[in-house]
Amino acid sequence: MELTKEKIDNLKLRLFLKYPFWTTIILSQNVLIRDAFQFPAATDGYKTIWLNPKKIESPDMLSHVFLHEILHIVLEHMPRRKKRKPYLWNVASDIIVELYLDEMQECFLPSMEQAEYWADLMKHKGDLSVEELYKLLLEESNRDVSDYIPTDYYVYGGFSFKKKPMEENSGLGTDCHLPFPGEKEKDDKKTNAAIDEIREKVIQGFTFDQFKNRGTVPDFYRRYVQKFWESKVPWRRVLMRYVETIFVRDDYSLTPPNKRYLTLSDDFWLPVLREEQEKIRNIVIAVDTSGSITKEILMQFALEMEKLYKISENAYIITCDCEIHQFIPMKKIKKFLKMMNFEGGGGTSHIPVFEFIREKKIVPDVFIGLTDLYSEFPERKPRFPVIWCVPEENHADAPWGNLVEIPR
Repeated sequence: MELTKEKIDNLKLRLFLKYPFWTTIILSQNVLIRDAFQFPAATDGYKTIWLNPKKIESPDMLSHVFLHEILHIVLEHMPRRKKRKPYLWNVASDIIVELYLDEMQECFLPSMEQAEYWADLMKHKGDLSVEELYKLLLEESNRDVSDYIPTDYYVYGGFSFKKKPMEENSGLGTDCHLPFPGEKEKDDKKTNAAIDEIREKVIQGFTFDQFKNRGTVPDFYRRYVQKFWESKVPWRRVLMRYVETIFVRDDYSLTPPNKRYLTLSDDFWLPVLREEQEKIRNIVIAVDTSGSITKEILMQFALEMEKLYKISENAYIITCDCEIHQFIPMKKIKKFLKMMNFEGGGGTSHIPVFEFIREKKIVPDVFIGLTDLYSEFPERKPRFPVIWCVPEENHADAPWGNLVEIPR
């Protein structure tokens, strides 16, 4: 298939319109057209994708192999390999990518003799990570399987692949996995910087999709992003430091028993408090949605809210810029955090927030303000404890209350 810059640009345009959460990754790729290698495509897992016009047979195949490389990049398959066997790791990562593409209904499969085994593999895959699948493949590769399959093949769940690859850096034959930045030089600083850059672009795209309420992010990708992008504040320790009586401490269990008294008698067991069951009694979370709060900061605020909500017995969320926009009670918080429909964008004042709390006769055990503190505040400090949660290195001084920074 003839490949030109115009065709590549049109491909990028079509894909980032279809998958807006990958816009920053797709547009940042340097796409090179080369026919001197034996695979349809190749990637360094970072900023470059190579496409081979002699191996790409149609526009559908072009779209498929390009997305195949994008998934390798956003899922960090190259740096995650570490010291594992390159070929088996590449096979595992290719399998995962193809299964995810199938889930996205990008199900055109390149011409590979293994294609007939996809259905069986789907049944065995479950929700395995690349690391878990690699381990299974490694166990199979160390077994004598000559009784039921030719000795030059591995097998997993009805899926077979050659023991002797054309190239160690290949996997299923779709592409070639080239060294990630810093890998050859064993430069961890360079590798980590590249990973951070990829994750920043992933988060930017994910945030954009969430705030546009597109709902186009596949479930597997949402789960993956949430694994490395999560609440950064140890809220239990913070709350116990500033408000000793904040948790409801009435959930005891005999499993495990209280170890302090085990030596008294085998028949004498005392219950132990299950710390993970402790809940915040009553909490108000005020979210600054003014114009100075970026989408990235607001998304991080949402992650902190989700953590607080999950350890709360009762919670309210108030969104406000210079006026109250939303009041979300406990039973509606889960849906609110899923929709991410924050209202605001104007000036900033926290005076309406504390007036609203007083008018609603809410008596919180603790008030948590998610803000950059570029705001107006009541002259008098409220009687209940106040904690300001702010982005690190980007906030004003607190008028009163305790200050907690969200690490970058």
